[in-house]
Order: sequence, then structure tokens, then C-alpha cells
Amino acid sequence: MDNFFDTLHDKEFIFAPKCYTTCDGGCCHNIYARYFKFNTSKDVVLPVVEAEYLSLLKAGNNYLDNHNKVIYELKNRKKFVVYFVKCSLGGLCNPHNLRPLICKLYPYYPKVDFDGNFLGVKPCALFDIFYKNKKNNFCTITHTADKDFINEFDQNTKILQQEPIMIFIFKILEYIEEALKKYTYEYYGKKVYLDEMSENEKYDFFAMQELNSITLKAYKNDDFINKVQNLYDILEQKYQERFYKYFKD
Repeated sequence: MDNFFDTLHDKEFIFAPKCYTTCDGGCCHNIYARYFKFNTSKDVVLPVVEAEYLSLLKAGNNYLDNHNKVIYELKNRKKFVVYFVKCSLGGLCNPHNLRPLICKLYPYYPKVDFDGNFLGVKPCALFDIFYKNKKNNFCTITHTADKDFINEFDQNTKILQQEPIMIFIFKILEYIEEALKKYTYEYYGKKVYLDEMSENEKYDFFAMQELNSITLKAYKNDDFINKVQNLYDILEQKYQERFYKYFKD
């Protein structure tokens, strides 16, 4: 089948040359490793949907072997496969243009509606949603992301916004953020922010988040499950084979 991800190998979406010199390359290693009990590696884990994984493999990315393959099943029994690739390259990926899409987009992804209309930006990394002030985030791109930057990002990502499978992915990321915030705030009984926590509080925070990453408790509720199924139904009706070809029966 035609694979949309084959068209992205030479595309770039964020233009911030040598931004790593201002943040110690924080997006390319696990900056929170010291707070975790189990995942203490400095490696980053990159979510790559199966179609993208196969596309990168075919194009010559030879750094995808260390992965965990997860099959998610929707209420209608459709299955969606995601590879969680462990990367230890620290930003020195070669060829650089064949790095996963999440790396090309960081620190943002486009927030879109069901038609792919651009509504703004959302943070790629889950823990970035727990900063009260973006200037406290390690990623210096977020510090200076003004209206012109957002407009440029909108234009650069049009090819993604108009593709049904990407609308699905972007909406799912939005639902995951909403569910994780709800779960976290209910756990604490209030809104919490990383940039307001002491070191000891951060250890508790990341222990809770690490446990959730294993149990997925934040997402095992009817609200989240039904929203995902409703999203699939809307996009299948709207885009038909262009969309559902990325799912397995």
C-alpha cells in the first residue's frame, strides 16, 4: 500500500539550528532519569507508529532494533501498532533526515480539529505539559515561541495536518494529555507543576508517572476509550480507505 510516511524523509518542520547548544541536547536524552526507579537510562523512548517504522526501515534507518512493539485494540476490534524505540544516539543520528517524526517536530505537534484545521500547538513530550511557565522548560525553543514562530510552524506542518492518519495521531496525543492531567490532578487533589516542586516532590511525581506508564491506569476508563473510538469512526467515515488502511483487523 502507499505509505504516507515515505513522503516525509526529506521534510523538516522546526528550524532552530544548533538549538542543542542552549539546552545541552535535552530532547535527545532522558533528562529525568535520576527521578525514576526503573527507567534510569539516559536513552529516550520514541513512539513510532508501524507505518512510519516500516518506512524508516526501508529507507535505511538502522537504529530501530531496540524497541517494544505494542498493539492497541479499539472497541471495534481494529488494531493499531506502535513501536516504542529506545534511542541512545544523543542526537547524532545518521542519516539525520531519517530520524523519527517525533524528533523532527519536537517540542510541538499541531493541535487540529477533525478536518485537520490548525488550532495551535501542543507539547510533544508528556512531562512538558506539567510546566506552569514555559520559560522554566529546558527546551529553549519554547521560551521564544512567539506568534511568528507558531505561524511558520503551521505552514511547515500543512502536509501533516491534511493527512488522515496524522489527524488521528495528533488527536490521540491531545486525548492522552487530557487524561494524564486529569489522572495526575486527581492523584494530588490539585493542579501540580514541575517548576514549583522540590526535589523530593519530583521523586514522588515521577514514581507515580512511571507506575502509570506501566499500568496505563490513566487511560483505562470509558471516557478515554469512547473518545478514541469516536475519533476513529469520524475519520473512517470522512476519509475511508486513506485512513483505515493503517489499521489491522
